[in-house]
Amino acid sequence: GVIRAVVLALARAAAGMGRRKLLSALTSGAVALGLVLLAMTMWIGDNVASWSAQWQHGVDLVIYLDRDVSAQRMSEIATVLGEIEAVESVVEISPEAALRRLSAELGEDVLAGIDASALSPSVEVGLSSGTRDVALAHPVVERLRSIEGVEDVELLEEWVDDLLIVSSSLDRATAVLMFLSLLACVYVIFVTMQLRARDGREDARVYELFAARAQFVRGPLVAEGLIHGFVGAMLAVAVCALMHQAASPLLSHLSSNLFGVETVVFLQSHRIAALIGVGVAAGVVGSVLATSKRALS
Repeated sequence: GVIRAVVLALARAAAGMGRRKLLSALTSGAVALGLVLLAMTMWIGDNVASWSAQWQHGVDLVIYLDRDVSAQRMSEIATVLGEIEAVESVVEISPEAALRRLSAELGEDVLAGIDASALSPSVEVGLSSGTRDVALAHPVVERLRSIEGVEDVELLEEWVDDLLIVSSSLDRATAVLMFLSLLACVYVIFVTMQLRARDGREDARVYELFAARAQFVRGPLVAEGLIHGFVGAMLAVAVCALMHQAASPLLSHLSSNLFGVETVVFLQSHRIAALIGVGVAAGVVGSVLATSKRALS
């Protein structure tokens, strides 16, 4: 059946790669090289997004209230802010909630001995995308500092906006690099499999004498391309893991100083799946193109 044919193709592909160890290693290495830049861009993008999200909490404006303000007064202020059209979210943060958040981000040791009563309650406001300037010019926002119970009003600093722009740019760069990496890996697999197919012409003629189907000849080569793509992708992930391990202490120190967040994340599972998908797709497409009759004519 189909499963038996696939297993046979993979076995013959593995045997062929074993007979050509240097060529196989160079091909998988070239695919890995083509995917490493993509993997590192994904890794950097994930960390920039993580840092900005943890620092910002989806907040553009923070209204700090007097410590003795009542819960009713805080709710009244939150309700007024929520009626502004450009406001997407309004969250009331009690001193206890603020202390729990700080403990999670900075560590309990840093905040040892600090009581929740030392923190001010606040109202965090998230604005709709692209409406920041309009919302901040609203009369209610302008009068916030003079409203009873309001201690201070803090706007999201511009450098955090810049960080979000960098994160968005990295997402676009990842999409472009994914396409370019796919093309580069397809070319590498195509050239390698075309050489393999030409070397195996004599075997193909023998198979034809026994009326073997074309799939019997092409199957192992397509399987070999798939293996090269998979191995290359896993090598790229491994290289990224090594760089993550080496760079994490420095990045953790920098992010702690800049954002108060020490977390340095590795590639998310869907990113790894995307890398493997690109590698496997390149392997299959490149080998199919290389073993077509037109390519070998």
